[in-house]
Amino acid sequence: HCISSAASDVYKRQATGRLAAEAAGQSWSELFASADGDGSVSIMDAVLAGVSVPPLGAVLDAADGQGFEATSEQVSLLLGNLPSQPFQADRLDASVDIALGSIRLGPVAAEAPGARLSGEGTFSLVSRRGVARATIFYVPADEEVIEDTAPSVSYVAGWPGSAAFSLAGADPLTSYLSIRAYRAEQARLQALRDDLQETLRLRREALSLIHISEPTRRYA
Repeated sequence: HCISSAASDVYKRQATGRLAAEAAGQSWSELFASADGDGSVSIMDAVLAGVSVPPLGAVLDAADGQGFEATSEQVSLLLGNLPSQPFQADRLDASVDIALGSIRLGPVAAEAPGARLSGEGTFSLVSRRGVARATIFYVPADEEVIEDTAPSVSYVAGWPGSAAFSLAGADPLTSYLSIRAYRAEQARLQALRDDLQETLRLRREALSLIHISEPTRRYA
């Protein structure tokens, strides 16, 4: 079947899918509660409204600015203030599972330049409430990779209410920026120590030359 998604703020494209389900009951609530089935869905040219992260390069440039501290508040402000575009994917594929009146969509995965998406969603046929979660994992350049630290930003959308995603948290990105700042500060201090050691070495050499030249001047 072809499903038009133009009414949704989450993605404004077209989807195709397959769904097989069965249910039993004497009322709509009983039918919904007993629903069981599975299927799949593919969304073409997907645009996830609200899932807007600036490029990692722009984030790092801003984080290197004077006065920036890697705190949750400042990172959230940074993400909101930097120019960004909604996440786009040529195609999103996901499995659909229906059990005990609940629809589960995902996991969903997609890639974009410098980032990758992971997401999933659930919707209750009984309460008619749902939630979708999406996480953008940054893919740092080789020189910016920090072992065992994956910078990411999470988003959430709930129904009923606005279907657009909103920022849920950026703790992994905050940790990444904090570790990166610490390493940069350690490198700066090490450079100062190296400069001091070099200055002391040159001073010792100069003093040695003076001591050597003094007897020569004395007997000249």
